[in-house]
Amino acid sequence: MISRWADPDSLSALQALWRRVFGDGPELTGAFWDRFPPEKHTRVIDRNGLAAMASWIPVTLERQPGAYVYAVATAPEQRGRGLCRALMGELEDALAALGFAFTALCPAEPSLYDFYAGLGYETAFYRRVWQVTAEQREIALTQISPEAYCLLRESFLYFPHCTWNENALAWLQAAGTRFYRLSDGCAAVSLESLRIAELLGPAENAAALCHCLGASGAEVSAPGMETPRGMVKSLRFGQKTPPAYLGFAFD
Repeated sequence: MISRWADPDSLSALQALWRRVFGDGPELTGAFWDRFPPEKHTRVIDRNGLAAMASWIPVTLERQPGAYVYAVATAPEQRGRGLCRALMGELEDALAALGFAFTALCPAEPSLYDFYAGLGYETAFYRRVWQVTAEQREIALTQISPEAYCLLRESFLYFPHCTWNENALAWLQAAGTRFYRLSDGCAAVSLESLRIAELLGPAENAAALCHCLGASGAEVSAPGMETPRGMVKSLRFGQKTPPAYLGFAFD
């Protein structure tokens, strides 16, 4: 075994690698590890310093406990040595030993679907994506807490889907996502990118939501089967995961 769980006192090294690879500063990454302590949620490889890391967030699919693998990063000078492949395998083994049924992830770019397929992942999560232009129309709009959104979204999802806990949505809020109750639906909006990361309810609400938020338009994501969204790997022999809705991808 070449990886280990991160030490609680290694936060500065973790933050430095995250910043090198993804660009986020210590305030944002600190908010992540405040909610998901590194000694339980981040696996690392050392090679004369921190060489690679991978974190996970709890998620549930059809009552099966799973782990969403997030912030997989290798230091630029350590790439091409198979560290990511080794780290993923050992993280999956550790999660299986903890009783998790599956791991899930969203490749950062289309080319990585082939890489993760080579690690045993299958495309299982889909969505509908489209561009919308703002439209002036009356719509009831109320900002709500992550906890309230967790409960509300379940009332609109009647098909196989992933359920996130309150800590996961609180992390999204820290990263700039806001949650809204609509008159006949709900939505999560990334204010930084002006993207409607999740729309549940009538599709026409997207245009009115853009207008209310002062945006000329936005990319919209909603349940659907048109576009691949993420991949899954069973950690239990013989178990298969049917196509499902992931929702947030923490991207």
